[in-house]
Amino acid sequence: MRGFYEIAAADPARVAVAADTTTTYGELHDRVNQVSHGLVARGVRPGDTVVTVLPNGTDAVTMMLATYQIGAYHVPVNWHYTSEEIGYIVADCAARVVGGPERHAGAVPDGSPGGGDSGSSPWSSRPPAPSPVPASPPTCWPTACPGWRASSTPV
Repeated sequence: MRGFYEIAAADPARVAVAADTTTTYGELHDRVNQVSHGLVARGVRPGDTVVTVLPNGTDAVTMMLATYQIGAYHVPVNWHYTSEEIGYIVADCAARVVGGPERHAGAVPDGSPGGGDSGSSPWSSRPPAPSPVPASPPTCWPTACPGWRASSTPV
């Protein structure tokens, strides 16, 4: 990861990801920092597992780098998988956090959108706002995009 940080510091305007939109190293660096703070705020610690169900693009790269930055294991899951297949992977790797489209929310053991008692559902539309990190732009947390959810599952 040292190369990523070196490029972001030396040439922040350099294009890092060219997908539907273009993201520079400086922008990606900011996104990675914000997401890593959000993951830590959700209870992710070094050695924990984070599952992502994301198509290729800036969000997927951001989640990969953010998990590496905090010492967590990143388990990228093909977003074409069924909820049952995703659920198996989530359970098998004992994921602390799952990020992906709402249509796969039922794949997370003991979690569903709006479910749970007393608002204890592991699903939420936005991560807790980490205090040392600015809240904008809101797209810095990939799972905060409309239709995406993040889940914290007990290990």
